[in-house]
Amino acid sequence: MPYGGYRRALNVEVTTKQRLCRARGWAKRGYSEAEFNNQDLHDQLSGSAQHVILLHEAITTAGFTHLYAATQNRIYASISGSGNWNLISDELGPQANTDCPDICWSAGSVGQITVFSNNIDKPVFHVAGQPPLVGDQAVAVIKDLERLKVSKAGLVVSWNGLLLLMDVEQDGTRHRGRIIWSDYNRPLSLWPNNGISLAGSSDLPNGEIILSAKAMADRLLIYTTVGIREAIISGGTAVLSFPQRYVSETGSRCLAYKRTLVSTGDTHYYMGKDGIYKYSLYDPQPELVDYIHRASATIFDDINSTACNAHCAGFNSERKQVWFSWARRGEACPSDTLVIGTEFPFCSLLEEGFSAFVNTEPHINAIIRDVVRTFCICTKQELEEAGLDESNQGGQCNPDPDAPCPVQPTSFWTLNEKSEPELDIVIEDWTQNSPDPGSFGGLYANITIGSICDTEFLAGDCQSNKVFVMASTYDKCLKEAANLFYREHCVSRTGCGLYSQDGYRSIMTSGALAFNAPNVKKQADSFQIEAHPEPATIPGELILRVGSADHAVDPLKDEGRCAIFWDEQDIYRLECQGVLTVAESRKEGSAPMEPFAWGLFLPGLYLYYEIEIRNNYSNPPHTGAAVCFSRYDMMAHKVEGC
Repeated sequence: MPYGGYRRALNVEVTTKQRLCRARGWAKRGYSEAEFNNQDLHDQLSGSAQHVILLHEAITTAGFTHLYAATQNRIYASISGSGNWNLISDELGPQANTDCPDICWSAGSVGQITVFSNNIDKPVFHVAGQPPLVGDQAVAVIKDLERLKVSKAGLVVSWNGLLLLMDVEQDGTRHRGRIIWSDYNRPLSLWPNNGISLAGSSDLPNGEIILSAKAMADRLLIYTTVGIREAIISGGTAVLSFPQRYVSETGSRCLAYKRTLVSTGDTHYYMGKDGIYKYSLYDPQPELVDYIHRASATIFDDINSTACNAHCAGFNSERKQVWFSWARRGEACPSDTLVIGTEFPFCSLLEEGFSAFVNTEPHINAIIRDVVRTFCICTKQELEEAGLDESNQGGQCNPDPDAPCPVQPTSFWTLNEKSEPELDIVIEDWTQNSPDPGSFGGLYANITIGSICDTEFLAGDCQSNKVFVMASTYDKCLKEAANLFYREHCVSRTGCGLYSQDGYRSIMTSGALAFNAPNVKKQADSFQIEAHPEPATIPGELILRVGSADHAVDPLKDEGRCAIFWDEQDIYRLECQGVLTVAESRKEGSAPMEPFAWGLFLPGLYLYYEIEIRNNYSNPPHTGAAVCFSRYDMMAHKVEGC
């Protein structure tokens, strides 16, 4: 153990203000919105709940965000205006089960179009907000991939207006190092046409297998089984080239678990075979960072190395933390998460697993259905009769009643018809100079698309609402990291759902402390903590125990004949010691706030401490108890005669 390190840091964190605090919890996604419906996807609509294994945010050219989620054989698109989700596909993937599947979804977005691949079916595309295309499916295969005879893709990414498919099956043969890319800003245009289109393809040499790819700054780095390559726009007929940045014929320092590659913007982190690596554009090779490598032993000592697609990672951009979630031996789903601070050298363990992560900016977009009903273009009943009902949406826990329409437009512009022979349809005569009096144009002459949508565009000017969303393996629902001290879980999926707010304990355990004198017997005299608890109706508890041993023992494996002797100390309530109010602190002769202090009498060659934060008095237990620490120390002296 290094000086100042911890043998265990459970549910604690160092904030971006460099404060050591009890870790914050999470709530269901959408918990703070004015009306909660199904933002956390507790109602998955189609059969039993499945684990969410992909979260992908697409940003359109207009700046609107669309959040997508994928389970084993379903793809959902969020409807931010109603807090609901559209089921856009449920015919892909293997036969459904409720455990964590060993498949890997990937997605890339350019403009309004998002392409999905699961490495099992043909890649499909979805246009943001589009209705079903074939039956009740709002996705379709890509015509150019049909022409190219591409039937599978191990990875889909988007970068600088290009859509790239990697590790593809083409014409019945698997090409693990092949890359196919689209024309610029035309993600569905993948057929190469020299001189007209930028679309093309390239094969990596040496039998490399492409595992994953992420942007770093303005670069795209591609991680393979033998190293790291960079995508470069080279011009000419080749368009893209992929030179090596790092190579290892043995696979040393290479990515081992493809879903653990995560970008912080200027740095990548990922899980290799033996540890968590960090890589930036200025590094000659990926490096093991000492404080991360020590902490990551908790992962690699007990990882299910066969569940390659179960392990995943995400970057909490607000807290500047990388979250690695992994499945232990014998498990199919992640059950624990290691949180790594990227600004300050600190790692902590969370005893809950997650199957996907995303940073997303909630954007309340106007929904065409709501506009249609607001202006009485159609009633809810008429929409349902036309087959435009909400049967492909889950979570209608707050149904919108069909309010009566005082005036219903007779048409959009006119009842006069106009034929379009090329399309073989008859439409309203939109060339008519003025609208009919009873038409939408006649009733709402001053309404424009801009007047309906301006507030949406202005909302995009602020980036303060970005949230870190996690898919929990505990209840298969979406969570958002929040400044609260409980963990919310779904216990019933009916209607708006029922939720529990579960508590957790925060623990910091030291290693063996020799005070730079391992052969000298010493005695612990006192322990002091400067803590800063937040005001609470029911204060939490601060628990200290100290230990001693005559040789270095692992406090987490404290058993057998050579166990540590632990001495439990008196429990403090987490409230200010000494002066409690500002007014009292100004009284003459008053003392400032005092630290939490314990007198000790504990001899030993090696000393230990363990600090625990809990709340047995709260309901539910162990919620609340928000506190940060500025200092704690153990005082000891040499025992005479030794």
